[in-house]
Amino acid sequence: VIVLDDDGVRAPNYQLTSRDLIVEGNVALTPAGDLQRFRFRRLQYRGAADADVRGVFSDGGWSIGIKGALLDLTKFDDLLEGGETDERTDTPLSVRFDLDRLKLRENLQVAQANGALNLSPEGDVTGRVNGLVGGVAPLDIRLRNGKNGGEAVLRSPNAGELMREAGFFDDGAGGELVLVANIDQAEDLVFSGNLKVDDIVIHEDAKLEKLLIGADLAELRAKMRDDGIVFDRIRTDFTFADSTVSIKDAVATGPSIGVNISGSYGLDEDKLDLDGVFTPLYALNSLVGEIPLLGDILTGGDGQGVFAFNFSVKGPAADPDIGVNPLSVLTPGIFRKIFAGGSDSQSSDLSIDERYKADR
Repeated sequence: VIVLDDDGVRAPNYQLTSRDLIVEGNVALTPAGDLQRFRFRRLQYRGAADADVRGVFSDGGWSIGIKGALLDLTKFDDLLEGGETDERTDTPLSVRFDLDRLKLRENLQVAQANGALNLSPEGDVTGRVNGLVGGVAPLDIRLRNGKNGGEAVLRSPNAGELMREAGFFDDGAGGELVLVANIDQAEDLVFSGNLKVDDIVIHEDAKLEKLLIGADLAELRAKMRDDGIVFDRIRTDFTFADSTVSIKDAVATGPSIGVNISGSYGLDEDKLDLDGVFTPLYALNSLVGEIPLLGDILTGGDGQGVFAFNFSVKGPAADPDIGVNPLSVLTPGIFRKIFAGGSDSQSSDLSIDERYKADR
């Protein structure tokens, strides 16, 4: 049904059905034929959207409200790329949403998601998202992006559950996480920034357990299984370019363990290429590092101790190969760096993977 009057054109019972799109609702146009407002009680699109959507054009811009079951941004690749072009939109856009599920990345879905997205006539984007990752881990994201770059800030008061849901390790709890990323729009999209995590407890992780097996640290393995291993402080700078996350001199420290690690993770191949130094009993071991001048020489730097070993993590993120250099075990830092290029053979006839599987 089409209604014509002095205010324009209205379709109070608008329906459109195709292979990719289902729309049910109403629309109103101005006398000149421009869309003035709409209400889609049902909007479904390619499995990417299932929601009630309302829109009003006022004061030269659009205000849109979205409420419903699902919005999958991974299927709208150009939504946040306003900063990559010099073209103006001319029409400001303001979006408010309240969704059961919002998919931001392939491995990042937010339940009970609410927030906003604003696009200026110049193509600048600002946004915020609040919700629960995996239905349990609180998440707050703030975004500012434009043709000259921008910034994204991610916070969570439960780093353990957030990092578990993101696949960093198998099970963890507690901790506060803050990630700040600068967005460089000078060329292809590049992120660089830093990650801070405080007071997180890891209860289970196959990669960490393989490291403990390689170093024959049975007591620490038992501690992780019984009480969890505490990291008081995790700090790293990172860059993201060409689908690869790179870190350098990442440091994680706690009473039982200290780790210093550098390397990369290729998202497309889902492969890790990391090398580092692992220090058991970090709190006691690293006291030597407090000795002026001599401490740095003996320990090899932050996140390391006198009694430590070099290790490597290579291959698929879900099940990488863990290598431990036996020449570096219980060796002062200055010599451990020399031995870093040495043998990757294990201190047992069984490989780490074989010993891990046998122990499970």
